[in-house]
Amino acid sequence: MQPGVLFAGRFRTERRAGRGGMGEVWRALDEARGVPVALKLLVDLRVEAAPRFMREARVLEELRHPGIVGYVAHGIDPGGTLWLAMEWLDGVDLSERLAEGALEIGTSVALVRRVAEALAVAHARGIVHRDVKPANVFLVDDPSGFRVKLLDFGVAKSMGLEKDLTQSGMLLGTPVYMPPEQAQGGEVDARADVYSFAAVAYEALTGRQAIEGHDLGRILIHVLNTAPPRVSSLVPGIPPEVDEAFASALAKDPARRLKDIELWGSTFADALEKAPGDPATAGWPTSRRVLADLRDSRMEREPTRRFPGAARG
Repeated sequence: MQPGVLFAGRFRTERRAGRGGMGEVWRALDEARGVPVALKLLVDLRVEAAPRFMREARVLEELRHPGIVGYVAHGIDPGGTLWLAMEWLDGVDLSERLAEGALEIGTSVALVRRVAEALAVAHARGIVHRDVKPANVFLVDDPSGFRVKLLDFGVAKSMGLEKDLTQSGMLLGTPVYMPPEQAQGGEVDARADVYSFAAVAYEALTGRQAIEGHDLGRILIHVLNTAPPRVSSLVPGIPPEVDEAFASALAKDPARRLKDIELWGSTFADALEKAPGDPATAGWPTSRRVLADLRDSRMEREPTRRFPGAARG
């Protein structure tokens, strides 16, 4: 692929924006609408790659929500390349933001409410994301500060599609954010996303991962057996209700977790709003200027980023 190519009779390629084990992502102009899109191309020829790619396209086509990256179109070109066009997003993902430090209290509250609402829409349609992590939460530039977009449904489980693409005992997702039942290759439901999102919220609020380790074996041992420190022991002023919300969502036994992620998110956010919002003790604020600075710094370091949806291999 080269810049300036008219792809699928509609998308004029501008520049490669990312690449990874499964494919490439290009910034392209949607000539039908006059707006930029992220054009994702599958280059992985492994037998399981194409069904997962198409699964993501069909899931996004079904999930139309402001908190989920927008679907534009998908298909197969005459040469056999699978493609998916999505809305183009300007900003940074949460993992890049958290490399600079924990979020401010008010920002954490907004983040939790918005992502929980987006996941609740997926769950209502029988879709479990199964890979909720900071890299899949995108912070979009906005005059009010930021908006949130949930990315990468490449390993999502959909009850509405004809069959699941995974086999029992297969490890899918990101180990430091996955619940014990997923780490053991078992069946998962919406409570798996509750756990993973709580792990993301924990990191956003404290600046450290709920589960730590430098190798897969040690990480999995901690996933199965170790509870993280109480947030109130790491961030001054955190009310006990926040600790209780994390204890419930990060429970090793899924039966102890709420299945309603929007209810968990609102309960958590209501409790967190009682905490003092002192930036000196509660982290570093997110603003449109900060996001722009992070984005510009990232582009200087790595003009072609590893786009999350392309990097799975």
